[in-house]
Amino acid sequence: MKKSIVKNGYYIHSEGRSSIGVARKIDYQIELLSRHFHVRELEIKVANRKIGERIIGLMPLHSIPRNYDEVLEQMQSPDFVYIRKILADKLYINFLRSLKRKYPECKIVVEIFTYPYDKDEFLKWNTWPFYFKDRFWRMQLKDVIDRFVTYSDNDIIFNVPTIKTMNGVAVENITKVCRKNNKKTDVINLIAVANLQRSHGYERIIKGLYEYYKKGGTRKLFFYVVGEGSELKKLKRLSSKLKLDKYIIFCGRKVGEDLDIIYNQADIALAAFGLYKVGVQSISTLKVSEYLAKGMPIVTGCKERALENFQFSLELPNNNNKAEINKIVEFYDWLSELPQGMAGITEEIRNYALQKVDMCHVMEPIEEYIGF
Repeated sequence: MKKSIVKNGYYIHSEGRSSIGVARKIDYQIELLSRHFHVRELEIKVANRKIGERIIGLMPLHSIPRNYDEVLEQMQSPDFVYIRKILADKLYINFLRSLKRKYPECKIVVEIFTYPYDKDEFLKWNTWPFYFKDRFWRMQLKDVIDRFVTYSDNDIIFNVPTIKTMNGVAVENITKVCRKNNKKTDVINLIAVANLQRSHGYERIIKGLYEYYKKGGTRKLFFYVVGEGSELKKLKRLSSKLKLDKYIIFCGRKVGEDLDIIYNQADIALAAFGLYKVGVQSISTLKVSEYLAKGMPIVTGCKERALENFQFSLELPNNNNKAEINKIVEFYDWLSELPQGMAGITEEIRNYALQKVDMCHVMEPIEEYIGF
């Protein structure tokens, strides 16, 4: 019998290991790809530059110097390369073009984290030069790459076909919640775990709570905000201004057992409510995948691909209106009256996560495209 030849590939990123979370994801993806292929990791690094070179590099027709030639020289007859998205500029396009010219049968797959991303990545004034640079060069990607990996619903991005999948997690590495309350009570504990950015939109929850109590709401809803980030001060000011400090608990950054303690007293997890600000209508976020792995019911303010037709979730409108807290209360009451109880619900959600967002599952469409 003829022995099958294992395909050879490279996983490429640009200084991705500077972030613990990204480094963890890189490790998971390489580990899973290595089940079927020979995979080697290569890192694209930014060259040291003087201030004048940095300024020139901001111009649309100029590039950020990176070690592309060195990376290309290290490759040996690749069948595929998997690249975490890098800002498009002339040198990046030339690198991909050289790769395609040297290895015409090589499949070039680029993971694009958020789409559309213009309002997300290029919002601040000091990122505008990169916006114009990316806008100019990204339309040439169609000539040099074969597929985008996307967590959106888009079949085509920049005239390139996509591989649609989910933002995955290693479910078995995430501790399942152990809820203390298994019966309906007047108290509803909400949790949001995030590096707080404007796209999280938690001001909608705070304003919604204010409106709920203003109109005579009687249930006690406590909102545990776990994490730090650029929006934290604004959320604290809003909470104080609306005199909601007894209902909104800012926990700061928590990890490990300290985070599990908060999760275990929570009834419902809150995803993002501000994605309308960055023009996103459908997404697959890492946080929702983590919530599912924990076994948490979820309320979100945007269409989440992992939650389509998922009964233990509630989707609120993707706009700037105050969150409708009454709907969250009704969702909690419905959950509380289910015969399996909260412990049973947790188990069902956890099992769903294993089938839907576990890294083994989400990498399958990519592996199938590469071909075993």
